[in-house]
Amino acid sequence: MQGQPFRTMPSSAVAGAGSGPAVLVHYYHKMRHQRAHALQVEWLASPGETPATAGPVVVRPVIAGALVAPAEQTLEPSSGPATFFVTPVAVGMLPEARVALTPANGKRTDVVLPMKGVRQRLTKLLLLLTLLVPIGLLYLKYEKVEELPLSVVEQGQDSGPRLIDDGRKRPPLERHIPAGPGRKPPPAPRPQQTTATLDNVKASPAQTVAYYVNKNLPTIPGVTDNLASGVGHAYEFLYAWLNQDPVPFYAGLALLVMTGASWLAHRSASARRRSGPLQFIRPASPSSAADRLPDPEADPGQVTLIEPTPSRARSGAE
Repeated sequence: MQGQPFRTMPSSAVAGAGSGPAVLVHYYHKMRHQRAHALQVEWLASPGETPATAGPVVVRPVIAGALVAPAEQTLEPSSGPATFFVTPVAVGMLPEARVALTPANGKRTDVVLPMKGVRQRLTKLLLLLTLLVPIGLLYLKYEKVEELPLSVVEQGQDSGPRLIDDGRKRPPLERHIPAGPGRKPPPAPRPQQTTATLDNVKASPAQTVAYYVNKNLPTIPGVTDNLASGVGHAYEFLYAWLNQDPVPFYAGLALLVMTGASWLAHRSASARRRSGPLQFIRPASPSSAADRLPDPEADPGQVTLIEPTPSRARSGAE
């Protein structure tokens, strides 16, 4: 059995497959949590192509982690932009957010939209710290901790006045004898020496703060004492620093700058993204398709000879 020639028909004879105009998507790539944001899709005519020559396109935003209303719209060639409202319910990057464009009798095109849900919680916290931290530092500067007696700090309780043995010899107390007839006036009394006691010696600010910390924390061997000592020395260093430099001003300024940066980083921000040319398939009329059928004698390049394989030849002979 000899192979019969088969004529192949170009695809343009059956349908007109061409690229149509593109669309432009206006969206927010940063969206405030639980706030509605507009998303618009409009025609963007390419050179030599107008939206009027294209067919209707079904627009459907697909955004995980957000509510979209309405779910889909049809973008007509003569209509205005299709508007959607996106309300994010998740925080962070919204995975695989896109807009699906499906032309009538055409191939679907996806426009990928990088989207992120953001909050202003950090901004609010920094703003609160901007107000409270300078006030707290000023309070520490002008309201110094009242220093306790050294006896209270070292013993943990007020046990009354106790002498400090410094090893010095003190003269014995002299008895006062009133002057009388034939008696010499007593010598002028010597100035009394003040006896130093633990109650007269004030503890340092670090020791006082450490005492209060120890008093208000449970006793844990090796932990409470070290923690109290560290807090006390930190307070003493901070108090000395506050009296040397305007620390409250610098702290408030730094927190204010951080608050502004956080607000800029977490505010809503819009963007635009253009799709590729939409693929439309236009069916051809029967008359025009017949006119475009190739003539094998006139155009031998359009004729393909298909030779049967040996297996097909044997089956045909049988």
